[in-house]
Amino acid sequence: MYKIMRTDKAEDQLRDIIYYIADDSGSIDVALKYLDKIEESINRLKEFPNSGSIPRYSILKKTRL
Repeated sequence: MYKIMRTDKAEDQLRDIIYYIADDSGSIDVALKYLDKIEESINRLKEFPNSGSIPRYSILKKTRL
């Protein structure tokens, strides 16, 4: 099984997306539902790593469990 590495930039961008959705929809619940879906998709990559894109940075390509 693979390990998911999330960069600080990715975390910041995800947070910005969720804040935007909450602001745009007027509902924190809507934003949190999207966050759950995003997290599920990210975590699915552990079991199905070939379903995602290949990282362009070599440091992200190295980790494998």
